[in-house]
Amino acid sequence: LSNKENTLLNAVARQLEVGDTLINLVRDAVEARQRERIDELAARQVVAAKPEACFRDNPFLNVVADSPLLLKLAGLVQSSRSERDLPETPAEFYQEMIRLLATGALSSSDSDSVPQPGADALLAILPPIAWQLFGRDAGANRCERSTLLETIARGTNSSQADAAKLLAKMIKLGLFVQSALQSGEEHLQLAHTTLRDFLAASHVASQINRDGWDTAEVETWQSESGWSMVNVRQMLDSHAFEPNWQSLFVFVAGLINEPLGLLQIFADRHKDDLYRHRLGLLCRCYRALSASRQSNIAPKIESVFAEVLRIAKRCEHDDAGHRKPWLEWAEMLLPSAAGAERLCGG
Repeated sequence: LSNKENTLLNAVARQLEVGDTLINLVRDAVEARQRERIDELAARQVVAAKPEACFRDNPFLNVVADSPLLLKLAGLVQSSRSERDLPETPAEFYQEMIRLLATGALSSSDSDSVPQPGADALLAILPPIAWQLFGRDAGANRCERSTLLETIARGTNSSQADAAKLLAKMIKLGLFVQSALQSGEEHLQLAHTTLRDFLAASHVASQINRDGWDTAEVETWQSESGWSMVNVRQMLDSHAFEPNWQSLFVFVAGLINEPLGLLQIFADRHKDDLYRHRLGLLCRCYRALSASRQSNIAPKIESVFAEVLRIAKRCEHDDAGHRKPWLEWAEMLLPSAAGAERLCGG
């Protein structure tokens, strides 16, 4: 090749080298941007998935993930907290959701919002109202408007006219919703059954915290004699096998000052059945406690962990496809550090 040709080809080669360098720099920049965006997206996904992951991992709160209303409230609860986390216990979580409803977080207009003092007054009267509804029929979260008005008037010691105004306000706030017409009369219900159960449990727990396990009493409905006072401990003991009461038990465990008393009611083997329903309910209530309370209570219920391990070992070779309830119990106990230590050690 001539000198001119060599010179021109060398110039092209140098240009290609520069191009390669620029292409490599662009590629590095693209990869760095993608890594940054991937990390950012992953962080957002972790934050976004945190509530649902928490619900799905908790055998009680998974009901929240299946309810559009509760999911919306859960999002509002999460966004209102600085760490974008969720309350530690079901009772704390529902307390925040109820407060959001009572302050008008889901109301259609600003005029429906309730100032804090008014919201506190509303929150104070909701538990006895919910308890009366629960006590009439734990399996049905709905009643006639006339019955609801009577319950509100009785629970607030007010007139029917004032009860009607209060009910209208609670409907605007989304606390009560219309259910259906039956026999020509309108029926209403609390926005979700678990909201009713939490509020009813709040009333029961407040009596226990005020008067203690031995003397606490609440009004209960008797179809033959109407409302009468009963001992809370005896009442809870007698309803331990009823499925419709289970969420109330779980909320009560998280709301009372001394939950050990409730757990001891369910720990009595002589009162349990063949399938150990009371033992399973005890595990659910223990799971609903804060980590600090679990640590304090675990040494006092060593017999419960020993019983779960005994049943698990007895069923170890059960390959016939039978239901193994002890697996569910263990799953509820293992998230507790104290529970995991005892179960894994056994």
